[in-house]
Amino acid sequence: MTACLGGGLLLGALALRHFRSTEQPLIALGALGIPTYAMTLRGGSLFRVSVTMAPFLLPMMFQLGFGLNPFASGLLILPLFAGSVGMKIVTTRLLRRYGFRRVLLVNGTLTALTIVGCGALTPSTPYTVMAIVLFASGLTRSLQFSALNSLTFADVSPEQMSAANTLANVVQQLTLGFGVATAAAAVHLAALMNGDVATGPTLTDFRTAIVAAAIMAAVSTLDALALSPDAGSLVSGHRPLRSGHDNDLANSRA
Repeated sequence: MTACLGGGLLLGALALRHFRSTEQPLIALGALGIPTYAMTLRGGSLFRVSVTMAPFLLPMMFQLGFGLNPFASGLLILPLFAGSVGMKIVTTRLLRRYGFRRVLLVNGTLTALTIVGCGALTPSTPYTVMAIVLFASGLTRSLQFSALNSLTFADVSPEQMSAANTLANVVQQLTLGFGVATAAAAVHLAALMNGDVATGPTLTDFRTAIVAAAIMAAVSTLDALALSPDAGSLVSGHRPLRSGHDNDLANSRA
């Protein structure tokens, strides 16, 4: 496994070197110079990895940790996806009112907290409370996904759009697959630390992996600090409030 990982990293480094040196690379990296685009690939990729871990970890936790059957475990996951669908109704209005930077920072923090909330669930937690926590987690993850996807190409020029779209699609697919792999690795590492390898993962192991996903989500949010208040305003329609000096200058010009 170590050899495969090392070989993959080496090949990846060689590919990046080729993309940067050749005149017409298969995947152009020029769009990475655009702050909003680069942010969605850096912090956005880490966020996608973290939230992709939840649909993998939660059903396993409900079955192996709570002792529920697969049918009951699947039913408990429904509120998570119901929240994801429900948030689509107000996503555009939230982005228009608060802008990408504020939404990504505040909602990213809420996403990390709701993931921790999922890890805090116990077999004795009432199903109603479980549904509320999972629904809230679905709401926040959906808003963050939509904001990141909308911001990705907000400042990309038409000339760079094709190459930027190719690179973004490749990275997104890789991060989605990497999320499942990371979730499995996190559970295995937690089992190693807790001495549960022989008996199989326990509820504590799943909670540890979920907390790791929450930390990753929180770290990914920090990347949005570098965005300007009006980042992606052409897409969101958000107009940040001007300072008093800016208002005076605008009035004098008028």
